[in-house]
Amino acid sequence: MSKYYLSSTPLNESLVAMDSIIGKFRKDYKTDKVALVTLTDGSANSLSSIDGGELMIKLNNRYKKCEYSWRGSQGKDLTHHLLDNLKKKYQLQTIGFFLVKKYNELRYTFNVPYTKEALAKRMFTRDKFIADYNAGYDVYYYCKSDTKVSNQVFEDKDTTNKRYLKKMFMSGMKKRLNSRVLLQNFIKRIA
Repeated sequence: MSKYYLSSTPLNESLVAMDSIIGKFRKDYKTDKVALVTLTDGSANSLSSIDGGELMIKLNNRYKKCEYSWRGSQGKDLTHHLLDNLKKKYQLQTIGFFLVKKYNELRYTFNVPYTKEALAKRMFTRDKFIADYNAGYDVYYYCKSDTKVSNQVFEDKDTTNKRYLKKMFMSGMKKRLNSRVLLQNFIKRIA
């Protein structure tokens, strides 16, 4: 019988693989600045032991204690340690995007004080995303997964008047505003 179990999102396994990939990328392309961006629809695989003993990971010849990630946890989970290791080793920005259908799906992953819960939910509903600066990443965006981005196609015709163009442009901008706010936040991070 196996002592350890994994679930279904291989985020941590991907971060382990990124160690050699980032090193090779920096060497091959001689880049000064690198950003690691992850996009996921779930938390990393859970890692637990049958006997409930401590879980330790060895990174750069040092052992780190890994806590279970659950709401209210004060410790650092495996994902946090792996991201921290990559940030220190390669001096890179880490940005995560977590796609969810509704705010309630964040109840076990997004740690917000109870007194701020209603405000966070309103912000997520209004902006279609919310940023978390305590998840191990430099910034971790929880994004509403059913947000649609639409673009208008403008045709250059002699019959198109200025008023019609303005109306088309403004209707397209209203639909894209939420995506634009998220994009501006993302650009600030990597610029």
